Amino acid sequence: DLIATWQEEEREDGEGGYSYKSIKNFFGHIRAVYNFYRDETAQKGKPRIGEWFVKWERIAPPQPVEEEQPHFSTSVTAAIVSRAKTQMQRALFATAGGSAPRGGESFALHVEDVREQPNGTGVICFRRSVFAGRENNTKSNKPRHVPIDASVMGEIKKHLAGRKSGYVFETRNGTPLHLSNVLEDWLHPILDELGIPRTGMHAFRRGRISEWVYSGVSRQVIRDWAGHGSDKLIDLYTKKMWEYHSPEMAKVKPLLDSNWTQATREERGATAQPIVK
Repeated sequence: DLIATWQEEEREDGEGGYSYKSIKNFFGHIRAVYNFYRDETAQKGKPRIGEWFVKWERIAPPQPVEEEQPHFSTSVTAAIVSRAKTQMQRALFATAGGSAPRGGESFALHVEDVREQPNGTGVICFRRSVFAGRENNTKSNKPRHVPIDASVMGEIKKHLAGRKSGYVFETRNGTPLHLSNVLEDWLHPILDELGIPRTGMHAFRRGRISEWVYSGVSRQVIRDWAGHGSDKLIDLYTKKMWEYHSPEMAKVKPLLDSNWTQATREERGATAQPIVK
């Protein structure tokens, strides 16, 4: 039951379930305490407790199947925004899909953290995170500035309607939104309408980081925007976006098409490359 809880528990960064490696580490700590207590009671002549809690393999959860984690592409995010019931919902989902924040970072945004640029685009400064209604530092413990396009900035402006203070996304009492309420009342009903399996806000983050990667944004810039310190983490977040694969496949000669020529390749829009023999 404890391991099942770890597999499903929502973490502070908004993702659900700890990894196999993390769960194994947690178990190791508990096993060490348990075995120490078992040995102490034996030395003092007290009845020995059971031996079942010795090896991880006896109760280890199966290694997770390598499945693509849920992520929202640009088109899916646009569909979610279009079905939102209020302007605050539209702005929240647009912000999540346009700037790739971690779960609680959107809820911790203050109005002064969003700045409009002269050309209509904007910059969001993520400097805090909210968990269980309380503000904390971001996971990296330092603010990061993420540009947003004019369409996202426009949704935020419509939502704020000139308001100059407070949380960008707040309750009627001026307190931060709660993730559970956002999922249950806002996001999940929309996903049901779209026929998309229910998932959390982190799907926006995975989708946006993937979009940055496929669009050719440099890794250094993505690390700055996403708040990640390594390319390995960026690779972990990058999901397959098949709409980017078709143009690349058009560059490849069909396996059994003898009539296909270099001219055919160029007609399909693929940039000609020198043929190396």
